[in-house]
Order: sequence, then C-alpha cells, then structure tokens
Amino acid sequence: MENCSHQINPTHTVLIGAGSTVADYLLKLEKKPLVGNITIIGQDWTDLFFLQCLCSLTKLKLKINQIDPGECADQKGVFFVFSKVESIDFNAKKIFCQKGALQYDSLILVNENRPKALLNHKLKHIKKYHSSCEFSSWIKDVNNVAVIEGNDFPALAMAERLSVFGIKTYLVCKSNYLAEGFLPGEEACLLAKHLKNNGITVLFDQQVEKYLLDQSGNISGFRLTEGKEYDCTLALHPSGHFPEFSYLRDTDFYSGSTFFVDKSCRVTSVKDVYVMGHNLSSEKKDGGDLSEHAFYPDLGTISFFKDKLDVRKRPVNFIHYKLMGLTWSIYGDFSTNWGKGTQNFYWEHPNGQISFRLLFDARNFRVISIVTLGIGFKDQFIINAIDKQWKAEELMDKLDRGLYPDQSSSEIFALIFKAFTVEFKEKKKVNNSSFMERILEKLF
Repeated sequence: MENCSHQINPTHTVLIGAGSTVADYLLKLEKKPLVGNITIIGQDWTDLFFLQCLCSLTKLKLKINQIDPGECADQKGVFFVFSKVESIDFNAKKIFCQKGALQYDSLILVNENRPKALLNHKLKHIKKYHSSCEFSSWIKDVNNVAVIEGNDFPALAMAERLSVFGIKTYLVCKSNYLAEGFLPGEEACLLAKHLKNNGITVLFDQQVEKYLLDQSGNISGFRLTEGKEYDCTLALHPSGHFPEFSYLRDTDFYSGSTFFVDKSCRVTSVKDVYVMGHNLSSEKKDGGDLSEHAFYPDLGTISFFKDKLDVRKRPVNFIHYKLMGLTWSIYGDFSTNWGKGTQNFYWEHPNGQISFRLLFDARNFRVISIVTLGIGFKDQFIINAIDKQWKAEELMDKLDRGLYPDQSSSEIFALIFKAFTVEFKEKKKVNNSSFMERILEKLF
C-alpha cells in the first residue's frame, strides 16, 4: 500500500472479516475511482448479512458480488468469499482457505465483533445460503420471529433488514431510548416512533434474561427481566464474538487477543498487512515501542490512512444514516454532551419526520455542528458553513440555498428560519455580557 500514494486500494486488497470498519473502508472507496479488486472473506452468512445491513445504513452503493476462493474476477469490483482461513503465507502473499487459495497485494485483518446468531433447528439450513438473494427469498417463504439485543445503529440496521424480509422483529434496548450517546433524546424519540410505525417492536429498559429452548434444545423464545415471554426462532447479537485468528498465534504481531501495529495501523514485521477494528496496541509483543510517533486508537476510514493525511487539515466529518426511508445526517464535531459554551437550537416539523439541530458557539456564534432528519441539504453547503466558520445567523440567511429544491423545501426553510429568529434574539440577550464581565472571566 506504500507504493500506491495516489490510489485508495492497490491491484488486489483482501479483507479478512466484516464489520463497521469494513463498511467505512468501502464508503471511502466509493468516493474514489476503484482500482483493482477488493475481496472480503467471511466465515458464514452472518458476516455477509451484517455487512449488507451496514452498507444499507450508510447508503453505500458499491455492489458486493459472491465468488469462490481461488476464483479470479474478470473485472474490478468488490467480492465476498465464504470460507474459513487455514493459514497465510506472508512471504508469498497467499491466503489458504478450506476451498481454495487467494493471492493478495495488500491484506487487511479486521478485528471487530461479529454478530452471533441463535437459530431454531428449522432454520439450521440457513447456513447453506451464501447470497443475499437466496437468503431473502427463503426468509419470505417462512414465518419467523426474530429478537435483536442492542440500541446502537448496527442493531437498528439489522432490525430494519429483518423487517424488510418480512420477519416480525423485536428490538430489546437496555436504555430508555435508541442510539444513546449518539442521538439526542428528541431525535431518538422520532426514530423510535418511525420504527414502530414500520412494524418493529421496541422494548425499552429491558434485557433478555433467558433464551427459551424447546424439548430438542433449540431456541423457541426469550424472557425479559420483567418476566414477560415472547416466541422467536432467531436471536441476533450485534456484538457477539471476535473473529478466530488461530492461524496467527505464532506470529510476532498477534497475542491471541491484541494486534501490535504502528501509528498507521500497519504490521511492521510483514509487508503490506494492516489491521482495523479493536484491541490494537502500539507496543511490541515482547515490549517496547513500535514507533516514535503517537498511536491513534481512533480507527475509521480517515485514521486508517492517517499516515497519508495531515490531521490538522482533516476535512469536516459528515455521516448519512438511512433507516426505513428516513435519512439522518450529522455534520461536524457533534456530541450529545454539549457544554455551557455551546448553544443548541432544535426545530421539529409537526409531522414528526423532519428535524433540524444546530450547535454553535455561545460567545461568537460560530457554527460547530448540524444534525438533520429528513431534510436534503447539499453536503458542500453544510461543510462550507462549518469549515469557513460561518456565524449562526449567516447560515440561516443562506439556508434556502443549501436545500435540495422540492415542493416542501421553501415551506421547511420558512419554518426553520422563523423559529430560529425568535429563539436567537433571546439567546443573544442572555449571552451579551458586558466588556468588564468578559475581562473578569478571562482573569479568574
């Protein structure tokens, strides 16, 4: 990968494992010209199912095709292989699977929690389905009930996909609202209502106390901590278990649970091997530093290529999540724990499926972050507002220029602008401290 400074991927990049970091990687590839092939190796249907859920969530449009190990693709693209990896020859850059071998130019090991599935015996043959088309076709012909534990976006994405397949789906959340720590309470409430309206039952402040088994020892239902019991034939845990890397136990960069990499997530003892996910360390297996540079534990699309980027000039982050036809967009450094120095403006449409949130500096009114639901803004417009440090009033004055034109955009702009104008006048009065107060604040 070092010889490809102008490419995101070389001729053939192989990823072993699937998860959120893989979806982030593919999302970055989608925005660049795809050079060569990408092959993702997964062990069973849960890997492909989870990856497809994440791709749908992040609005990823890259097509993922299934091939067999050792099969050469005739054209560039993204491919998925179902097989267990038995060994890797790092010198020959060759991966040996149960059903064949793959040659790679760069290898990415994905150390991330994989979903764990509990299946009724009637569903055991699901393991023979190795494509989304076969799985969705089969699932629609069988009347099933599924339960998913979790309240983060990966769990929501799986619940949505199962619901689309026609499965009655329960979502069990330990907290009292969805995407806790990621979405504010108002947006989380809108999301819960939207899922409920689309047939997904959300059970808040609950945990699965026990999975119920039939006489044959197969899952037949689940019991909540409050005592209520529900039937189900499928249970999914978004964070089930880490992948099996037993074939790496004798290497100097894997301890059995932790990978040892440098600041760019690269394994230094073998050529063109990287790691994404969790449990990464900048310490050698036998102790000592791997690099003089600081290690970045924040692994995602940007940090994976951090050695090729100047973090001081990092572009404005933005995320688009799509669930049940609604899109959440998050721009800038958004946090649900905004401090006293941040002002928060929130507007919600009466129909409950459109909202707009603006965080800005309480002292100079500089735009910090924007979160929208069901509103189509031009990405570059919002990025400019944050990157060029527009004031909150300046953003609102230009807001209609950033909206994608449709029948409702002018009405939405008028409602947001009116609500902001009234609220902003009050905020300016509260925060318009005297010159002497500002001096005293700086001194003490």
